[in-house]
Amino acid sequence: MKPIFYLLFLFSSLAALAQPSLSGRVTDQQGQPLPGANVFLAGTFSGATTSGNGAFSFQAPEVGSYVLVVRFIGYREFKQPLELAATDSLWLPVQLREEPAQLGEVVITAGTFEASDVNRAASLTTQDVLTTAAALGDVIGAIQLLPGASPQAEDGRLFIRGGSADESRLYVNGLAVQNPYGATAQNLPSRGRFSPTMFQGFRFSTGGYSAEWGEALSAVLAMDHRNFQNTSQQTNLGLMSIGGSLAHQRKLGRGGIAAEVEYTNLAPYMALAPQRYQFPQAPYSWGGALVWQQPLGEGRLQLMLDSRRGGLHVSQPDITQPNGIMDIALQNQNHYGQLRWQQPLHKNWLLTNGLALSADETLLQPNGARLEQHSWLLHLKSKLEGELSRSLRLTLGAEVERPHLEEAYRESSSPLQQRSQQWWRSAGWAEADWQPLRKLALRAGLRSSHSSRTGAMALQPRFSAAWQLQREQQLSLAAGVYSQEPDTRWLRELPGLADAHSRHLVLNYQYQPEGRTLRAEAYYKTYEGLPLYTPDAEGKARLSTGGSGYARGAEIFWRDRKSLKRTDYWISYSYVDSRRQWADYLEAVTPPFALAHSLGMVYKYFIPGLRSQVGGSFSLHSGRPYENPNTEGFMNERAPLQQNLSLNWAFLWKQNLILYTAATNVLGGGDALSYRYAAEPGANGQFQEQAVGPSAKRFLFIGLFYTLSHDKQKNQLDQL
Repeated sequence: MKPIFYLLFLFSSLAALAQPSLSGRVTDQQGQPLPGANVFLAGTFSGATTSGNGAFSFQAPEVGSYVLVVRFIGYREFKQPLELAATDSLWLPVQLREEPAQLGEVVITAGTFEASDVNRAASLTTQDVLTTAAALGDVIGAIQLLPGASPQAEDGRLFIRGGSADESRLYVNGLAVQNPYGATAQNLPSRGRFSPTMFQGFRFSTGGYSAEWGEALSAVLAMDHRNFQNTSQQTNLGLMSIGGSLAHQRKLGRGGIAAEVEYTNLAPYMALAPQRYQFPQAPYSWGGALVWQQPLGEGRLQLMLDSRRGGLHVSQPDITQPNGIMDIALQNQNHYGQLRWQQPLHKNWLLTNGLALSADETLLQPNGARLEQHSWLLHLKSKLEGELSRSLRLTLGAEVERPHLEEAYRESSSPLQQRSQQWWRSAGWAEADWQPLRKLALRAGLRSSHSSRTGAMALQPRFSAAWQLQREQQLSLAAGVYSQEPDTRWLRELPGLADAHSRHLVLNYQYQPEGRTLRAEAYYKTYEGLPLYTPDAEGKARLSTGGSGYARGAEIFWRDRKSLKRTDYWISYSYVDSRRQWADYLEAVTPPFALAHSLGMVYKYFIPGLRSQVGGSFSLHSGRPYENPNTEGFMNERAPLQQNLSLNWAFLWKQNLILYTAATNVLGGGDALSYRYAAEPGANGQFQEQAVGPSAKRFLFIGLFYTLSHDKQKNQLDQL
C-alpha cells in the first residue's frame, strides 16, 4: 500500500504575524503593468497576485534570507535574493522579460494534461496535484479528479475514457514500468508505488499521444525525476498515524543524491476505525528509493532504484463462493531500477540511452489455493532529438522489451500447474515537430513495432496540430493508431493471442488568461482485436481476438486562481459513451468501468494569519452498470450515484514543522458501488444479491512532518 505522507512535504510555509513587508509593481520591458503575476518568497506561502496595475503587497513570515520569485505566463522567471530585518518595508520594482519566440510557443495540448513545474504552458503544477485532499499524496489518486478518469473506489487503478485498467501505461524518465501499483486484493483499492516528491511533474495523455509511447490503448502517464545536482542539503522526517518516513537529499561532488525509506502498517489504525471486512493481517508495506545523478562531461548519468514489499490477509463475505467467504492472503514484492545517460551532441542535438528492469513477485492464497507469479520486464531504449532549424525539430528512437512470465498454481487437492513464457518486442519511431507559422504547430510521427510472440508487425501513424487563435487561446487536434499486447490473464489461456488496436481522434480548445485555465476536449476512439470468448461448433467458449468497441465523449476543465483572494479551485466534468464486446460479454454493452458522468471539484484556501491551508475535494459519478441475473437483458442495471467529499488542513507549527490532517469520504457514501450474485438461484428461483463496496466508509489521517536544514527554514516547496 503506497504511503500517503509524501503529500505533506509539498506544503509551503504560511505567513506569520506582523513581520517584514514587501510591496512593488511588476511590468514588462515597455513599462506596461502585468496583472495576475505570481509573486512569492521561495519556500513559503507568503506572496500575492498582482492587481490590475501590476501592484503587489504582502508580509514575510519572519526575518531572514529569502529569494523573491515572480512568475507570469509568457515571461522569463524573475529571482532576487533578499535579506529581511524585522523593521524592513521594501518597495521592489520588477521588470519581466518576454520569452523569445521559438519552436514550442504553440503547445499541442490535445489529449495531454500536464502537471509541471518547468513548462509554463502546464495547467497544473506538481504541488497543485499532490495537495488535493482526496489524493492523499498519491499521483494516481490525484489523476482520478482530472478529466477522462472514471474512479473505481474499490480498485484504485486508472480507468481512462472507457478503457480497462490494463490499457494505461506508466513511464519513468521515458522508461516503462511493468506494474505501477502496490499490493492489493479484491475490493481493496491499490495506490501508486512511486514517491511524488522525487518527481518534477508528469504528463497524462488520455489520447492521441506521441509516437514515442507504445503498448497502451487508452492512456500514458509519463513522470520525470527532479534535478538533484544543485539541491541544498536537507532531511525530512515524518511521523504518522499509519507509519513513518525518512528522506534525505544533498549535493554529492558535482552531482546529487536523494534517498528515502518508509514503513506503513494499518493495524493500529484499523484497531480504532471500524472495518467492513476482517483483517487477520492488516495491510503493511516497507521500502525505499534512491536517485543518484552525476555529470559526465557535458552529459549526465542517472541511477534510480526503487524497492517495495507489502502484504495483507483479509476475509470478506462473498456469495459467489461455496462457503460464502473469500479469504485472501497476499504477499507482494515490487523492484524497479533504471540507468539513464544523456549526452549533448553537435549543436542542438541530444542523445538519451536508458535501461530499466522491473521485477515483480506475488504470492496469492485465495481460499486455500496458491498462486505464485514472477514477472520481469527488461526495457532498452535510445532516443536522438534535435533541431534542424528554429522551426523544425526531429526525434528518432528505438527500443527493445523483454517480458518474462512464470506462474505456478495449485488448488487445495489438485496437481500443480505451471507455465512460463518469454518473448521479445521491438519498436522504432520517427517524429517531426514543425512550426511553419508563428501561430501554427504540426507534429507527424510513425511508429513501427514487432513481437516475436506472434511474429506480427504493426505500423502506427500519429498526427497532431495546434493553431493559436489569440495570445491566450488555441485549438489542438490529435489522431493516431495504437496497439497493445494482451494482458497476462489472456496469455495464460492462449499464449499466441494477437495484439489489440485502437484509433484516436481528439479535438481540444484551451484558454489561459492570467490566473485561469479553461480546457474543453471532445474525442472518439475505436477498438479492434479485443479478447473475446466465442462459441465453437460444439458450443464451447473459445478465446479469440474478435472483440471490438468504441468510446466517445467530451470533457471540460476550469481552474481559477485569481477571482477569489487567497483561493485556488478547479472543476472538471467528463462524459463518456462507451460500448464494447469483449471477454465474456454476449453483446456490445457499456463496461462497468465506464462511468457516463464524472464531476470533480477541488478547493484550496490559504489563511496567512492562522499559518494554515485548508482544502477540500468533491466528486460525483454516475452509477456503474452491472449484470443482474434476476432481470431480463445483459448488463441492464445501474448502481446508485457515487459521491466523495474529502477535507484536509495543513498547519505550519514552525517554519520547518507541519501538522497535517485529512479525512476522505466525509459523508460516508459508497456502500453499494456495484452488486454480485450467487452462482445458483435459491428456492424462490431468484439469485441472492450482495453489495460490493470498500472496506471502510472513510479514512482519517494525521501526521507531523519535520525538515532539518542548515538554516532551519527549509521545506520541500523549494524542490517543486
